[in-house]
Amino acid sequence: MKVSLVIPTYNNLRHIKNTYNSVRKYYKDIEMVIINDGSTDNTSEWLEALEDNNVIKINSKERKGHTFFYDEGMRQATNEIVGIMHSDMIIGPNYIE
Repeated sequence: MKVSLVIPTYNNLRHIKNTYNSVRKYYKDIEMVIINDGSTDNTSEWLEALEDNNVIKINSKERKGHTFFYDEGMRQATNEIVGIMHSDMIIGPNYIE
């Protein structure tokens, strides 16, 4: 099943790292669209340094809000099935299924 997860984040670096790691723990190849919504807490640097070919990175310099970036993330996703996650969520096994 080809699924994309759209995950906007704002000044939530510690949690977005945990979200990313929990997705990768159970889904090695799932596409994530991670969107930095103008954070000032080094989220931009973390996202740019992230070496994962299955992550679409959007690094906004200005804050536009998560609802704006849910829409943008859905436009950028390459799969037909798109899910939305908050940047402080931790998933478990069978989350996608």
